[in-house]
Order: sequence, then structure tokens, then C-alpha cells
Amino acid sequence: MTTQFSEYARTAKRAAAARFAASHDRSANPLLDHAAAAARLLLDDNAALYDRLALGFKRLAHADVTPVCDLPTRELIVHVHLAAFAARFETMPVSVWSQCEDALPDMIEPMREVEKFTDTAPPTEQVGRVLWRTLCIFEQAKLVGRDVDVEVTDAVVHFALSAWGDLRQDWVALHALACLALLRQNPAWARRVEQIAQYHMDVSPAAGAWGVFALLWPESTRDHGERLLGGLAGSERGDLVDAILLADAVNCLAQFVTTDSDV
Repeated sequence: MTTQFSEYARTAKRAAAARFAASHDRSANPLLDHAAAAARLLLDDNAALYDRLALGFKRLAHADVTPVCDLPTRELIVHVHLAAFAARFETMPVSVWSQCEDALPDMIEPMREVEKFTDTAPPTEQVGRVLWRTLCIFEQAKLVGRDVDVEVTDAVVHFALSAWGDLRQDWVALHALACLALLRQNPAWARRVEQIAQYHMDVSPAAGAWGVFALLWPESTRDHGERLLGGLAGSERGDLVDAILLADAVNCLAQFVTTDSDV
């Protein structure tokens, strides 16, 4: 399986790199441009991107709480910054590391709105946003060793999944759940990812880049994930969000690959 996931990661990496090259990391959204730099750090450890990552942290810490685009663009931007920091902080200069750490509390503060769902289910239409914000809270908890936020994560995801009862959420929400299941190493959440992915293969198969990791992870949906990834790799069409999601998939798939593998 390690070899199989390593090949998936290499394919996703090539597809992401092609899209980054085609877009020149430029969009109409400055925060999205910073997210592209962070996502590129998930592909390769490039010291030239460290300062852009730190600047992204600082701008997110002072950005308006209103999402900069439709769900979950803001949450995706925060998530990819946290993932890049987690992946590269050991090789960063102390000056860059400290800038990111200083900005972290303010960057996460808007995500804490979901804490009201630690003892009650969110409205069904909010499940996707709740899962994305909870993912960001948990990633921050892992970085700083904040156990109370791990407890928040477990409680909020429990109630969010209870509100997802009919499975009718989209691939956007499923990617957040898949990342949470992987990072939390929660088998029950992973089984739910598989169940929901199977459902969506039948009713809404057009997953796009949002569905890559959620489909490749469970064995029962892997063939569909392979076809999806192959289609994405065969085309450079797509925006920065697609490139960022493919880089995020690389980072997730790398968790299944031995440290001496070339991804």
C-alpha cells in the first residue's frame, strides 16, 4: 500500500505543480495567493517561501472575520497555512517560526465560533463550515499542545456528524472530515468518510479536486479516486484552489508513505 499511495502522491504533486506554474500564484485574492505559497511548501521545502508563509499568517491574523470568498475559501486558506507550518517548522529560521507562532492565536480566533457546538448539533446547512473550522482548531491544537482544543474537536465533530445524518453534504465538507479523521487517527470518522464517499459516487460523482483524498483513502472507492486523479493530472485546467487542494492531497497521502520514499 505504501508504494500505491506514494504513486498517488507523485501524480497529485505533478498535477498541483503544473497548475501553480500556469497560474503564477496570482489571483484576485491576496490571501489566496499566500495560500498558494503555503501549499507549494507542502510539495517541497523551499526556503524562499518562508517569508511569504509568515506574511500570510500575519495577514490572516488581522483579516476581517467575514469569509473572503464562498465556503470554505477562508477556512481552506487557514488550513493550508497550518499544514505548511506543521510540515516545515523544523527547518524554518527562528525569526520566521516566531512570526507564525505570534500570529496563530488571532488567526484561529474566528474559527472558535464553532465551540458553541460542543454540546448541540449545528444546523445541517452549516456542517461543512463547522467541520472546516474545527479542522483548523485541531491543527492549531497539535502545533501548540492545547489539549482543551482536542476535546473541543472531538465534541464538535461528534455533533456535526449527527447533523450529517442523511449524508447530503458535498465533497467540500467531506475533504475536511477526511483530514480530521487522518490527523486525529479516528477509525470511526474514517469509516464515515468511506460511507459518505460511497454515497456521493452514486448521487454526485463530480468531485473535482475536493474529492481526491477522500476517494483515494478507502479501498472501496479507490478506483474512482484513481480515475479522478488521472483526469486532473491529464489537464492543467483549474484555478489556484484546485492546485492548493491537490497539494493538500499530497500532504495527506504522504502520511501513508515511509520516510525514505521519494514523493
